[in-house]
Amino acid sequence: LQHYSSEEMGGWHGAHCEGAPLRTLFGILMWDIIFYTRVPDVFLTPFQDAPLDLATFPAFFNNRKHAIEPALAALAMCTPREVAERVALAWRLHYGTLCRGVNWGQYSLAFLQLVAASLGGPGLAAMARTLAVNFRHFAAGLPDLLLLRASTRHGDGASTPLDLDALLKHGGMVHGGRDAPEP
Repeated sequence: LQHYSSEEMGGWHGAHCEGAPLRTLFGILMWDIIFYTRVPDVFLTPFQDAPLDLATFPAFFNNRKHAIEPALAALAMCTPREVAERVALAWRLHYGTLCRGVNWGQYSLAFLQLVAASLGGPGLAAMARTLAVNFRHFAAGLPDLLLLRASTRHGDGASTPLDLDALLKHGGMVHGGRDAPEP
């Protein structure tokens, strides 16, 4: 990580995370799909953190395809700001509730918003599709390192690098015109 954070390598910020932020984003952004109750025999107790077919290829996707496709299409159309707002809304609605792949205490809301905004709607939709098709296989095959670099674009096309450490330290992602604090 020190190597990639150097000025010569582009000033990247990162974490050795084994794909955990991506699994968390999948869980919170696809919450309604994961906990979709119209599929029979996948929730046997109220204590399950996921449906029984989540890790069963291709049953999870096929059983919910009619709900997954429009959700992914809508996500793919989101701007980075809209993606960050969706993450904040899902975080606030579901914070603390068990869901397979979601670790509420590992990453801040601001960090997850930054990752989501960096991937953008199309990138998040592609990642969510991959995990929805075969969660068991692809959740374990995510990259070890997550590297981010952010900048602000100006009207003239120029960009100014953002201080990600300061942004994350102060919860700098925005939701509805105000700071998005932790719950």
